[in-house]
Amino acid sequence: MRLYSFTFFILLIYITTLYGRNDDNSSNEEGIVVLSSTQIVNNDYFAYGKNVEISGTVNGDVYVLGGQVLFDGKVNGDIIALAGSIEIAGIVSHNVRIMAAQASISGQIGRNLTGVTATIDISPSAVIGNNAVIISGNADLESIIKNNVRLYTSNVRISDHIGGNVMAHVGKIRLTSKANIGGSLEYWSNKDALIDSSTHIEQGVKHHPPFFYNLFHGKWAKILKISSKLATFLMNFCYSLTIGIIMIRYFRYRIDRTLNAMNQTPLQALIAGGVLLLILPLACLLLIVTVLGVPFALTLLSLTVVTFYTAKIFFILWVSKILLHRFDFQRYIYHYLLCGLIIYFLLTLIPYIGVVLSLSALLLGLGGMIVGKMKRGDNKEVDKKMGK
Repeated sequence: MRLYSFTFFILLIYITTLYGRNDDNSSNEEGIVVLSSTQIVNNDYFAYGKNVEISGTVNGDVYVLGGQVLFDGKVNGDIIALAGSIEIAGIVSHNVRIMAAQASISGQIGRNLTGVTATIDISPSAVIGNNAVIISGNADLESIIKNNVRLYTSNVRISDHIGGNVMAHVGKIRLTSKANIGGSLEYWSNKDALIDSSTHIEQGVKHHPPFFYNLFHGKWAKILKISSKLATFLMNFCYSLTIGIIMIRYFRYRIDRTLNAMNQTPLQALIAGGVLLLILPLACLLLIVTVLGVPFALTLLSLTVVTFYTAKIFFILWVSKILLHRFDFQRYIYHYLLCGLIIYFLLTLIPYIGVVLSLSALLLGLGGMIVGKMKRGDNKEVDKKMGK
């Protein structure tokens, strides 16, 4: 829409509001304006009201400001309208420029259509003689448009003949089997167009993905995804190694007790770990439900995360001790930890196997901690060796 048309339309709104003028004498106190089918206006026609119905003939331009607007007459000029909803079912010789929440067009437009709407429906009976520019949330184009179409919409469906090119900045675009484009389809969207196999597009399709689409779906995106996964993997490995070193340095006797319990009763440790894994989340949930228990729930949640990492270290040392039994565990325990971590993290990269391994490590480690604590009195040899 040209700048002078907008300026003129703003002046129109101001003038009609200021002077309260309708060219139609059929208006009433309820705000209904009617130009009947028998009336002929040999000039420009101005109207505003809650409901505007134009069924007559206007030999000039039509300017309308209304809530609901129906046009099923004949205009030998332009229509410029601002409305809540508008229906154009008549004949317009020149241009139609509308701004509305809802628009329905089933008539004939001799030249151009410019529409700024929330939704617009151009039915199969409509004919647009030249170009169409549509800015809309949802657009349904089922009519013949004899020249070019420009679209700025969230969703659009095209299902009839368009004589020229289609240029669209859209969220989603759909071309049905009835669509026939005499020129090219060029669109900007982060999604591929849904084009029926029977659709005819004379000069082909050109897709312009936006910058962020290329960023998140192109070569660099794959590199970033791989890099982020690698960084997460290394951080997790280093964090586990640090936790393991601290445990060996300051809680050596707890390690020996837990490993001893896992060696003697692995099944019991597995069951105990499963029970604890169920109890901890439930306990956090119950504490969160009560207002006073929220601080305790957050504390318990933090301890749970630390406990899960600790349980994994117990499992890794236990497996390493089994695999590397020829070496002195007490002397080379740091080597056991490093080798076990490397093997563990490499195995977790394997699909399905990694999930099973991680869950097993968590359950056995948690259960070993519980069983080792319960059998503290039975582990006299371990306590004696560690000076406890």
